[in-house]
Amino acid sequence: LIAYPSDKSTEFASVLQTNQTSFTWDDTGFTMPDHDDLVIYELLIRDFTEEGDIKTVRDTLDYLQRLGINAIELMPFNEFDGNDSWGYNPAFYFAPDKAYGTKNDYKAFINECHKRGIAVLMDMVLNHSFGQSPFLRMYEEGGKPSEENPWYNREHNFANTDAHWGADFNHESLETQKLVDRINTYWINEYHIDGYRFDFTKGFSNTYHDLNDLWASSYDADRIRLLKRMADQIWAENDKAFISFEHLSDNPEEKELAAYGIHLWGNANGNYSEATMGYVNEKSDLSETSWKKREFVAPRLISYMESHDEERIMVKNLEYGNSSGDYNTKDLATALSRIETAGAIFFATPGPKMIWQFGELGYDISIDENGRTGKKPIKWDYLDNPDRLHLNQVFSALIKLKTQEPAFSSEDFNLSVAEALKRVEINHSDMDVRVIANFDLQDGSISPNFSKTGTWYDYFNGTELSVTDVNMNINLEAGEYRLFTTKQLETPSIPEAPVASELTISGDFIVDETIIASYVYSDINDDPKGSSIIEWYRSDDQSGTNELTITGANTLEYTITRDDSGKYLRFSVTPIATSGDLLTGKKVYSNYSDAIDYATGIEDILEEELRIYPNPVIDLLYLDNLKQVKRINIYSLTGKMILSKNTPDNNEVLNIRHLNQGIYILVLDLEDGSRLTRKVIKQ
Repeated sequence: LIAYPSDKSTEFASVLQTNQTSFTWDDTGFTMPDHDDLVIYELLIRDFTEEGDIKTVRDTLDYLQRLGINAIELMPFNEFDGNDSWGYNPAFYFAPDKAYGTKNDYKAFINECHKRGIAVLMDMVLNHSFGQSPFLRMYEEGGKPSEENPWYNREHNFANTDAHWGADFNHESLETQKLVDRINTYWINEYHIDGYRFDFTKGFSNTYHDLNDLWASSYDADRIRLLKRMADQIWAENDKAFISFEHLSDNPEEKELAAYGIHLWGNANGNYSEATMGYVNEKSDLSETSWKKREFVAPRLISYMESHDEERIMVKNLEYGNSSGDYNTKDLATALSRIETAGAIFFATPGPKMIWQFGELGYDISIDENGRTGKKPIKWDYLDNPDRLHLNQVFSALIKLKTQEPAFSSEDFNLSVAEALKRVEINHSDMDVRVIANFDLQDGSISPNFSKTGTWYDYFNGTELSVTDVNMNINLEAGEYRLFTTKQLETPSIPEAPVASELTISGDFIVDETIIASYVYSDINDDPKGSSIIEWYRSDDQSGTNELTITGANTLEYTITRDDSGKYLRFSVTPIATSGDLLTGKKVYSNYSDAIDYATGIEDILEEELRIYPNPVIDLLYLDNLKQVKRINIYSLTGKMILSKNTPDNNEVLNIRHLNQGIYILVLDLEDGSRLTRKVIKQ
């Protein structure tokens, strides 16, 4: 890119270069994946790599190919106002934005994607454009399109100002229709774009809508006519082009557009968020993610858990997650595991899917960080976190099923996803599939509703399940999921973390006694045991009321102190391996001990170990093993204090030669406030 001629202009400047060398394409072997089986990766060039350019995105294609996606949807990259944007403020429609690289950088990226079997979709904004657009500047009056402007409406056609962006295109205008067709054709022919996602297609109409709800509208026949006309022109240029709309309309319009061959964005962010956070309500029902529930004639609902436009699910989990006892969806490892659980239902449900960038790693930076459309941290370091890597590999294994196994394109499927325990049933001539998932906060049981008896296979661990009763129930821990098939598939190579089980505590629950914790370590990958993390806790009861972590108690042995008197103890272990991809396992808690007997414990110890001699005594009285004793007092029988000594050593010698012959009372003040008394005879 040449330097901007700041001495000649303050507006856009174009470069005319004659006799340019044409880009050499070698993507003729590319075959567009089936539209209904796409797994789309939505990507913002600015926030995907530190360099923020399309050339570096090209360098990440190995990663995306390993993930298994078969389409990349680039957020708007035709020239937009400024250099720092989401791109929904377009200005020039026939040039890629200079902020992300040169035109040949873009072409090289698309060419390389095609060589890897990955389609490239362009997010296109034709509802509106912004102030730097020459189409607006040539016919402008008072900051708005003038009455003579052949492309724009002077006023917006929505009462709701939330739908007012830039200048509103007049799609009834023949000039606008010609412009739209030239734009769409240009990118297909010049850049080999495979299709489009059109932003806010509900706005492609001059019908005035006075509804205050941006997400609702009455049926608009003119809008449908104009959108079908645009789609026809695209398919005339490339009959395999993929066309999708962010329509945001009521279902009747979307049903009609789907019947015409157009795919519709299906926002399931709120539903999946409620489920992963651990709430059971009408919002956690995932049935609307089914194209059959929407009454589409074909699988043309692009379901997504996240897009550029929603708060990230992990942010909601970590901030608003629900909990029950030890199970807390705000815990990072637990929250990530519940994204896996969501993914099992999400990818198994037939129909095209979309992932927002880094969602496969549990991106947990809020959409409002640095302002909604501001730059966000780029978190490739997530790959160093074992739990995030595990999530990535589970997504990859599920995407492999989605894109390679015909059963996951079956139209014979059923969702039972309204309750906390959810199920996907798929029947197909190649194989039947059952997915079950527990989004509850405690263990639960659900029937996969098997289609037949016989041998079924657990996809993720490769084990066989002999089904003799198709209605059999299977127990699932909180957050657990299982995927069963009637055909044995290659078990995905997903490293598993070590596991701690059979946690027990042994010993006498008495102050000053040492109790011992034990557990069984196991690792499916045979990774050897390392130094696991041990923690001890005390609480008021066996329900965990007012539980506190005991500072410094980090070994399997724990010596009970006076602070534990009347309390209940338990421990946790976080198993750790010395080698392998996933070194750290899930923290597991033991049951609570019985109540700690403090007072009896001290007296028992003193009774057994305290030595007072000689008794009777002439002059020197010896006291040995003064555990838990903070003061020694000697009283006469009349109650008069004769001697007092604070904080004695473990062994003490008292000189009582000066006392008269007789009987005295030795009182030991204990650290818990109680007292122990003994008679001493002075000769």
